[in-house]
Order: sequence, then C-alpha cells, then structure tokens
Amino acid sequence: MFVSISPINLNQILKLATGLLFILVLGVVIPNESFACHKDVPHGPHTCDPPDPEPDPPPPDPTTLTECDRWLCIASVGKWHRLAARFYAEGMEKGGVPGSYTEIPPNDFGNIILASLTTADNYNDLCLAYDVLIFQWRSSKIKNLTWQSLVKYMRCGGLVIFEDPSNIGALTDGVNIVDINIKTETPLTIAFEPTCIINVPTLCGGLTDAHNAVEFDVDNNHMEFNETPLSTNPILIPFLKLPGEEGPIIGLYGELLDEDVLDEDVVLGRIVLTGPDNSFHGSLHHPNDPNPDAHHNQYELLFHEIDWLLGFEEE
Repeated sequence: MFVSISPINLNQILKLATGLLFILVLGVVIPNESFACHKDVPHGPHTCDPPDPEPDPPPPDPTTLTECDRWLCIASVGKWHRLAARFYAEGMEKGGVPGSYTEIPPNDFGNIILASLTTADNYNDLCLAYDVLIFQWRSSKIKNLTWQSLVKYMRCGGLVIFEDPSNIGALTDGVNIVDINIKTETPLTIAFEPTCIINVPTLCGGLTDAHNAVEFDVDNNHMEFNETPLSTNPILIPFLKLPGEEGPIIGLYGELLDEDVLDEDVVLGRIVLTGPDNSFHGSLHHPNDPNPDAHHNQYELLFHEIDWLLGFEEE
C-alpha cells in the first residue's frame, strides 16, 4: 500500500525536525544544569557537585573575656559544677537584676591566666569579667596557676573561694599546707575558730541546722593547713578546724590590703580556702540524702563565704 505525503505535511515535518535539531545543538553548546551533570557534556562554569557548605564559625576564644553586666558574676573553675553557687548568683537580685554563673574548664582557665600574663601582667579583664572565682574540688591540672596569679587577681578586686586539693600544690608559695586528699568519716564534725565568731560574724555566723552552735557537721574534709602564714599579704587566718584545742586547721581566710595606703586598711580583694568542699556538697534538697544536715550546713557555709567576700558585713 502506498501512502503519499502532501507537500504541506512534508514541510511541517521538516520544520519540526529542524526545531528539534536546534534544541539539541543548543543544549550541547550552552549546557543547562541538567545537561551539565552528564559525564559526556563539557561542564564549563557548571558543576555536578553540590555547593560547598558554609564553614562552621570558629569556636569562641576562651581567653576573650566580656565585662560583667550583672550585679554579680560568679565563675566556677573546674570539672564539677553543683547548684549552690549558681543559686546564689542567679537567685539573689539587686534592682531586679539577677547575677550570672559561668562554668570554666580548667584548661580554659589556664589559658586565661596565660593571656593575662602576656598582656603586661594585666588581670583587669579577668576582674571585670568575674567578681568571684570558685575553684572546685578535684579538678584536672590548671596550667599557669600560682599563688601570685591569685594575688594579682585579688589586687584588681577579685574574690576567691578555693576548695581544690588537686591544685592546692600550685599555691605552696603562699599557702602553708599540712595534708591533702584526706579520707574522713561521713558526716564529719567541725568547728568555727572562736576568734572568727567574734571578729568575722558574717563568715563564722551560726548555721540553721547547727542551731547556732560552734560545732556542726559537714560531709567530709580534703585539706589541712598550718596556721603559721607563709603569705604576708594577704595574711591567711584560720576560721575552720576540727574540734578540740589542737584540732587541725581546715579553713583559712584573708584580705589583700593596699600596701600604698599606710594609715588605714584598704581591702583590695579577699580569699577563702577550705578543706570541706562546700560548693560540691552544699545542698538544700538532695533526694535520699543520708546526711541532709551536713549538706545543708555546707550550703549555708558557702553562702556565708560569698557574703563575706562581697563585704556584706560592712553594709
């Protein structure tokens, strides 16, 4: 059977074929994204690969300190961060503004000290960033930590609580240490120094669960100190001890005075060192707590220490 094609139909077919050929040539010469991903087609400026993701921002430099914009900024240096100090910072307000609580790993704090040493021995940025530094129990080694580094921090107004037997050895040029990492029974009965009760009632005031007694329970103790001071400024004075006239000293406090002012005591900074790790054990509500009174006492004792550091007894 013979099929004839009219000239009109043949003309239409030729136009259609020409159009398809033009599209194919255009796709080869100017490839679009779909053509560009075919292995036989030149890519030119195109690529089959997905675009590179945006690079992650660099981690913040732990040595870059921001000035405290709260009424109180407490930093906890170490690996253990319990709630007592956080409750103090964030739970007490002035003018409706709560304080802040920051956790600093030991290695980062070592780098902060190093940065302070390399900028003309200047600890002002650290003082502007944190009012109180709490050195937590049994932390890993803090590089660059020395007694003089704490003195320099206190000189610009810094306040210190030190409870760490693992790093107390770095302070031997100022702290007269007898023993560390002591294993004691739980709970442990300790006492305030009688002179501290009279002279520094904010620090050595009565505790609720101790019923204002001189002796009271804590969970345990990790350091003992010699009452003979090694440092002349600040002079470290006993305030906690084990019961008895010859009871070992387990707590010291001191004030750094401005040596340029001779006719009066101008306090630049303060420090408290304790064998009982009050920041670690201090608690008001601990489920199934076998020593609730001891932990409550340590919670209150930590609050007393921060009150004294901040000079509340002088207001």
